[in-house]
Amino acid sequence: MSFFRNIRIRTKIFSICFILLAIMILSGWVSFNSMTGIQANLDAIFKVRMPGIDFLIEADRDLQQLLVAERSLVFADPGGEATCLKVPDPGAAALVEDELIQP
Repeated sequence: MSFFRNIRIRTKIFSICFILLAIMILSGWVSFNSMTGIQANLDAIFKVRMPGIDFLIEADRDLQQLLVAERSLVFADPGGEATCLKVPDPGAAALVEDELIQP
């Protein structure tokens, strides 16, 4: 304690400023390393996990469409048009396009 009392005020101020500078540099280095790790994790999330979430959302949307179709079949007439299986004709699309193009 007597050593600290015997040094000059100028040296005390410089030592306190140097300690604060060292703490700030250490804090900046730790922050930079943490941000680098967060960026790596964020890249991994968007490249690996995000497509899986998109597929999950697609599956949920397909399930909802299936439920709507099933409900419409349940409430449809047994011999009605909604219960008949309609197989699209590949040539029908060309005929429709030809009719739309002609005035």
